[in-house]
Amino acid sequence: MKKFVALIAVLVLSLSCVALAEGNADLTSAKAYIYQLYKNPTRTDIKSTPADFDVLGVVPVDGVNYTVEWTTDTEAVKVIAKEDGTVTIDVDEKNPEEVNYTLTATMKNEAGESVSLSFKHKVPAALIL
Repeated sequence: MKKFVALIAVLVLSLSCVALAEGNADLTSAKAYIYQLYKNPTRTDIKSTPADFDVLGVVPVDGVNYTVEWTTDTEAVKVIAKEDGTVTIDVDEKNPEEVNYTLTATMKNEAGESVSLSFKHKVPAALIL
C-alpha cells in the first residue's frame, strides 16, 4: 500500500512539473543543461573549489541564447564576466579560513520569466606556512 501511495505521489509531482514547464520549456531546458554541467558528481552536498574556475555565461536553446546570471552569497567569492561569454568564479585561495558559499545561476526569457538553481561549494582554508 505504501508503495502504491508513493507511486501516485511521484506521478502527481511529475504531472505538476510538466504543467509548469509548458510555459517556459526553453528555460527549463537551459536549467537542466546548467545542472548537468555543474552538479557535483561525487553526490556530496558541498563541492570543494580551491581555485578559480569558469562557468558558462550563455546557454543556447532552440536558437535562442539565454544569459546566465551567476551570483554568490559571500564577498570572498567574486563573479567576473568575460568578453568570450564565460564567467570566472574568483575564489580567495589565500583565505586562512574555510568559506562555504552558494553559487546561483539565474536565466530569464523575454517574457520576464526566470528559473534559478543553486550549487553549494566551499573554499578550503589556505595552508599558510
